[in-house]
Order: sequence, then structure tokens, then C-alpha cells
Amino acid sequence: MGILVKGEREKRGWDQADLAKRMGVTQQTVSRWEKGDSRPKQDDLSKLIDLFSGEDYEWFTKARYELDEPDTSLSPYLPVQNLSAENFELFCRDLVQSINPDADVHRYGTQGSNQDGIDLYAQEANIVLDYQCKRHKQFGAAGVRAAVKKTTLKAKHHYLLLSRMATGLARKEIRRHRNWTIWDKEDISAKVRQLPNDMSIRLVDTYFPGKRKSFLGVDAPSPWLSAEDYFMPFLDRLKLFSHGWNIVGRSKELEQLREFENQSTSQTIILSGRG
Repeated sequence: MGILVKGEREKRGWDQADLAKRMGVTQQTVSRWEKGDSRPKQDDLSKLIDLFSGEDYEWFTKARYELDEPDTSLSPYLPVQNLSAENFELFCRDLVQSINPDADVHRYGTQGSNQDGIDLYAQEANIVLDYQCKRHKQFGAAGVRAAVKKTTLKAKHHYLLLSRMATGLARKEIRRHRNWTIWDKEDISAKVRQLPNDMSIRLVDTYFPGKRKSFLGVDAPSPWLSAEDYFMPFLDRLKLFSHGWNIVGRSKELEQLREFENQSTSQTIILSGRG
């Protein structure tokens, strides 16, 4: 560390007093840094990095500090609270269908009609599940009681789907009602992540455009195809033209290509001749 500080100081033609003045410390402090008798405190180290236009990683490493890594975690939640009431219901319908691929999933009427207290139902054989989509900023114990009381449809299990986080009182209240479950914003986001990739990507792209990368960690569609994706259609041997054919002829040129591929000194190869 001391060699680095001294080297950067001398590059600029400063003596220890000049550096000390710029840093707001004593000359003795700079001297101890350069001799290796002490190391700069983290605040002083950050000032040195700015002063000398240094790299954080290099300076923190030489000073034997651990450099905090940025949080690169995926977004924990989908912004379901930003969906309109209509789209939140449609999103919930598609999520329920994805979770229950063999079930018959429908919206149960529309707003203003007699819905027996529910918004969606899923039926597989003789089993019926119903769902209520609650797009509220606050949804506590009273909301749970009102939803349970309003539901008249007979079902094996009832679900409340919330666009916000459920309160502790709502969780406590739902446990008092048999065959009832809350899925709040956190639960819904986790359900989407647990789906097969094609299903989760389709849901996110449909209702939350631009969130595929930040939520699922999957790159958005690109005009640039990987070599594997580009040549995939040509690997089907049943097609008239296929890269699955055996290669015949041009053995000299093919050998040159193989040799070129297995070396690292040259970046360009020219094969001359008729196509």
C-alpha cells in the first residue's frame, strides 16, 4: 500500500506535505502510510482513490480491506400493484391456468354481475377451486372476513390474491377459516418464478414488458441470434437441405479450417476458390 501511495505522489511531483494538505491529514500520517506502519482509514482511502483516479478494487485490496460487492440480486417482486383491475384479474387467470394446466380456468362473470363472491374458478374433474382478486392498498383482517362472508360458491379451496403485501393481521385471520389461503404480492411473484421457463417468460412478457431480465434473469429477445439458435433449423435430417448431411469433398479446405480453429495466433483465414 505504501509503495502505491508514494508512487502516485511522486508521479505528480508532490512531497509528503503537499499530499497531506490535499488529504487534510498530517505529514506524519502520510509518512506512516508510505512506510507501511499504518494503512489509511476507509474514508481516507476513498479520498486517495478519487485524488489519484485509482481503481477501487486495487486500492482496497492493497490496503487489505474487503470491497463491498454491489447487490446484483434479481427483483424479488413483480409490480402487480401497477396493473389495472382488469389486467390484474386477467394476469391472475393466466397464472392459475399455468399452475393448473389440466384444469378449466375461467373468469366468473364480470364486474356488476352476480359472481357468488369470486372472480375466477378452476375446475378439474369434480374438483373446484375459486379465487378472488383483491387490488387494494390495504387489506387486513376485516377484508378477509368480508371476502369469506361474501363467497357463496362451493369449492374445495378458496384463494385471496392480493396485489399488495398481506398484513400480519390478515395472515392471522385467514388461518381461522378452513380451506382458505392468501397469496399476496410476494407469494404471486414466487409462483411465477416456480413455473417452467416458457410459462414464466410468457406471463412476464405479456403483463410486465421489460421485466424479463430483472425478474427472471433471462435475456430479452434480441435481433442477434446465437450460432446454436441460427443453425438449429438446419439440423433436421428430414428436411431437403440439412446440416446433418455427411460432408463430402473439399477435404483440403476443411482441414485448413480445422487447423485454423485449433490455433490462437491468427484471427483471419482466407480460403480462395469457387463456391
